[in-house]
Amino acid sequence: MSQSPRFSLRTWPAALQWLALLTAAGTGGWLLGHLGLPAAWFLGPMLVAVAFGVGGATIHMPRPAFKLGQGCVGILVAQSMTLSVLLALAQSWHVMLVATALTLALSLLVSLGLVWFGGISGSTAAWGMAPGAASAMVAMAEEDGADGRVVATMQYVRVGGVLRLGLPEWLPPLAYGAIGCYIGLRFDLATLSHVWRRLPAMIVGAVVLIVLCALSAWLIALLLGKDFLSVYLATTPGGLDAMAIIAVDTRSDAGLVLAMQTLRLFGVILTGAFFARQIMRLAQR
Repeated sequence: MSQSPRFSLRTWPAALQWLALLTAAGTGGWLLGHLGLPAAWFLGPMLVAVAFGVGGATIHMPRPAFKLGQGCVGILVAQSMTLSVLLALAQSWHVMLVATALTLALSLLVSLGLVWFGGISGSTAAWGMAPGAASAMVAMAEEDGADGRVVATMQYVRVGGVLRLGLPEWLPPLAYGAIGCYIGLRFDLATLSHVWRRLPAMIVGAVVLIVLCALSAWLIALLLGKDFLSVYLATTPGGLDAMAIIAVDTRSDAGLVLAMQTLRLFGVILTGAFFARQIMRLAQR
């Protein structure tokens, strides 16, 4: 895997590489969005950028563009804090807190399993299994020094639904595309081989986490007196926006879903780095 590919973008002028990347990334994002796939404007540009990175591209996405993507993710999360969400939190805050702690504990357990049996580093496993908004977890993983390429793969292996954006229509695709290209351009043949060998373990980990969250949702539904689907959408480790949209489409309790997903996201933001370090220590032992 150390040999250079026969076709290499390395010989292309930087301006031509940028033109080709932007054109292909925009086309990829539009195509995935047209097909109704989740997080199309992140996944499309990232997959294109992976191909460019493996193909020997010498260009790199500027760090400020990645920061712009982080800012947009923060705004999207803030837009979910409506009055109905706050009322739902106030009414059942104690049960939601327990549910959030339980989901975080389950994600940590699965993370340790991936470290011990899947050959994935502790920090990367922790952020990859973290039950928060996928793009936010990728951005925070990068800040924490984890491998954002592997984290992105792990997060989007388990997402479903569609992504609804509340900012001006032209800005979120650019921001998500910037994050996707930033991650994707860092791939090379060695990294791609590393991810491919561990993909089965990532899929197994995602399935195990989803099943465990479904079991915990059944118990919490009994305690809250809510329907199972609403509680499952509130506790399942998918994107906050995607789960909210599915809740509306299925006529579930959207306020409960947004409240618990938002509470969990803040829990991951506040504790993610700490737990990632603890998993690294346990993995070393």
